[in-house]
Amino acid sequence: MINNKIKLGLALLELKGFGRAKARALIESMEQIPNTAGEAIEALNRYVSQTGKKLPEFNDTTLQVAMGSAARIMDNCSENGVIIDFMDSDDERQWVRRYAAVPNPPLVLFSLGDTSIMDMPTIAIIGTRNPTALGRSMVESAARKSVETGFCVVSGLAMGCDVEAHRSTLENKGKTAAVLAHGLGEVHPIQHTEIAHQIIEHGGCLLSEYSPGTPIERGYFVERDRLQSAGSLGVLVIETSITGGSMHTVGFAEKQNRPVACLNHPKKYHNKETVKGNRQLIDKGAMAIWDESSFDNFLNSLKSHSNLTNKREPKQESLI
Repeated sequence: MINNKIKLGLALLELKGFGRAKARALIESMEQIPNTAGEAIEALNRYVSQTGKKLPEFNDTTLQVAMGSAARIMDNCSENGVIIDFMDSDDERQWVRRYAAVPNPPLVLFSLGDTSIMDMPTIAIIGTRNPTALGRSMVESAARKSVETGFCVVSGLAMGCDVEAHRSTLENKGKTAAVLAHGLGEVHPIQHTEIAHQIIEHGGCLLSEYSPGTPIERGYFVERDRLQSAGSLGVLVIETSITGGSMHTVGFAEKQNRPVACLNHPKKYHNKETVKGNRQLIDKGAMAIWDESSFDNFLNSLKSHSNLTNKREPKQESLI
């Protein structure tokens, strides 16, 4: 059943006009999930006749080609150790349910490595590609403290704050997940290939919404940003400009009901472009982080937030 859901989902995404939401609605409406092109055509025609709703234009040939493409993607993933998971709200795994429950959820996720770490408490540590010396020090300390507190660190394997979050997590023998804006199989930027391998070797994982071999497109970075927050209990912003990519992640976090915290810089940093976003977010109510005690409070609040969700579900050293 799950493989049929994945196959049909991948096939529908190949067809013009069938986005994630429409594909999910179709699949969830079906009592029996088709496995062949013929069965899929019958199921889609039955959906139209029973609901009276129109679907994007398709025919026997285009659907057969799409089902064939989906089968090849699944075979390729199987041969290369890539796991495909359907994001199902009824899945027994908490991390899958977490993704399935957000607005505009991914239909499937591709992964390399051990995705069970995503069932740990998770925090997204993100920020600019060009952090200040203070920001770089803070991301290292925040990742270390997150590991010590039992969190998995989620980030995007980009230059700057992202890769430093992954690196510090590994150095402190923690688990980390990298969400990519392209298909698995290659790493961008290419100089992060080695740390991507280290993430997997040390029990972490790489995640992507796109099938292996899919190249980067500009819009994929924003889509990746929503997955960083969706897979986390909360988001820590190290440094960002007002127009930085981290602001996309923060926006998604707010829509997904994920708490947001920001590094609260000393005043001498306030006029730096890569810090102005932090000032704006703190002014709007993001939790301000200035030492280890305040970060402890944020981590504890994430665990409490998680517990509430799941029901549905001596003096400390300064970080600065």
